[in-house]
Amino acid sequence: MELLQLIVNGIVTGTIYSLYATSFSVIFGTTRIFHFAHGIVFTCGAYGTFVFHTLLGLPLVFAILLSTVGTSLVGMMMNLVIYEPLRRRTTSGLVILVASMGTYIVLQAIISLLFTSNIQVLRTGAEQTYQVGAIRFTWLQVWIVCIVATINLSLALFFIKTEAGLHIRGLGENPELAEVIGISRRKVTFLIFAIGSGLAAVSCSLNALNNGTIGPHIGLDALLICFVALVVGGMENIPGAAAGGFMVGMISHLGIWKIESRWQMVVVFSVVIIVLLVKPKGLFAVKGKT
Repeated sequence: MELLQLIVNGIVTGTIYSLYATSFSVIFGTTRIFHFAHGIVFTCGAYGTFVFHTLLGLPLVFAILLSTVGTSLVGMMMNLVIYEPLRRRTTSGLVILVASMGTYIVLQAIISLLFTSNIQVLRTGAEQTYQVGAIRFTWLQVWIVCIVATINLSLALFFIKTEAGLHIRGLGENPELAEVIGISRRKVTFLIFAIGSGLAAVSCSLNALNNGTIGPHIGLDALLICFVALVVGGMENIPGAAAGGFMVGMISHLGIWKIESRWQMVVVFSVVIIVLLVKPKGLFAVKGKT
C-alpha cells in the first residue's frame, strides 16, 4: 500500500484511539482506579448506537447522542454500586481491580445473551470513496477526524476554563488538598465517570461505524488500545494519553508499510517495549507524578 494512504488511514485510526485513551485517562488519572470495566462501557456505547440507529431507525446523530447519555449513566452506576462502597471500606487497589474485572465479565455475558455472540452489522452498504491523487477516503472518515478534534478541543477548554474542570484537575493532582479547600470528591468522581463513559461511547461508536460491524468483544480490544496508549503517552496525563493513542494508531498503519498486515500488533508492541525501556513513565509523563 502507498505510504500516503497509510498515513491517512493512520490519522483516522489515531484520532479514534486518542479518544479511547482520553476516556480511560480521565477516570484513571483522577481517581487512580484501574477501571477494567471500562471495556464493557465501550461495548455498551457501540451497542447503544446499534439499538437506536439500526434496530429503532433513529437518525445516526440522535442515536449516538442517546447512546452517549445512556452509557454515561452506566458508568455513573458502576461508580455508585461498585467503586464507592469499596472506597469507603478503604479496599486495596487489587480488590477494586478484581471487582472491576468481574463487572466486565458479567455485563459482557448479559450483552451476549441479549444480542448473541454473533457479529452485528451497524452500517449497511459501502461508503462512497473519494480519491485525491493516490489517497482514498470517505466522508465518514473526514467526519470522524473533525468530530474527535472538536471533542478534544472542547475537553481541553473545559479543563482549563470551567470550575468543574478545575475541580477535576485539582482532585487528580492533590486529592487531600482538594478536599480541604471544599471540593466534593464524591460529586467530582461521579462527573468524571460520566465524562469518561460518554467519551467511550462516542469513540467506540465512531470506530464501529468506520468498521461497519460490532461484537461483544469490541470493548476488550478498545481497552487494550487504552493500556498501550497510556504506556506510550503517560499513565496520569490526559493530553499525553491522547497523544499516545494517536501515535499507536499511526504506528499500527505505518508499521506495515513494507510488511504484511498480520504483523501490525507485533510492530505496535515492539514500540511499546522500546518506550518502556527508554521512558518507563511514558513519552509525555508529567514531572513529579509517579
